[in-house]
Amino acid sequence: MRLRSSQGCLNPYSNMTRNDLDSVEHQIKQFFEQDEIWKALKYRAIVESGKRNPSMPFIVSTGPDGKSLSPSEYWRNYDPAIDMPLYQHIFTCLPPFLPNMSDEDLKKARIGAAMIELGGEPNGKQWVEPRLIFAAHLILKHAIFLTTKNQYFEGEMKLPYAEIIGCKDSCEACKQLHGRTYTPEQIPDLPHPACTHSKGCRCCLSGRTRR
Repeated sequence: MRLRSSQGCLNPYSNMTRNDLDSVEHQIKQFFEQDEIWKALKYRAIVESGKRNPSMPFIVSTGPDGKSLSPSEYWRNYDPAIDMPLYQHIFTCLPPFLPNMSDEDLKKARIGAAMIELGGEPNGKQWVEPRLIFAAHLILKHAIFLTTKNQYFEGEMKLPYAEIIGCKDSCEACKQLHGRTYTPEQIPDLPHPACTHSKGCRCCLSGRTRR
């Protein structure tokens, strides 16, 4: 089961010039501005399938015969439905501690979050106003959390628990969450609102069948 597609799939180090890459990303950004998420993801797949060295999917995918798909095969057969839940969360979720902002800035931050997820960093950040990068990251991290949570607890997996995994250099607030196992009703929102790390909260969920 795949939890999400590849991040940084529009790889500037493949056979695309910087100008070509900017043109592709500009078109994708326009699709996001028009709320055409499906078209944005499909267009990305068309671009990937035409590259000499397509990006690897985030998680290895298999075909009907159970064999692993090559990157080219994956992108030729890509179905945007795979990633729609994540992008729908990006364009609808409200992290509990998101700074107050106008509707216009919120939309810009959401588009920025989508571009960062799709293009990776620092590639995706060029499409975000510097003052909105923090909000874009909060939205993206919260959307990933919600998507993963839904897949673990409400999708075909239907696991009873999930564990929060931190990093070796997490701040003290995040270290308090690391290794703790929760039921769907108990699990706290991520990213952690009390995180003080310079890179922000990097905690993630890992599904568990038992405590």
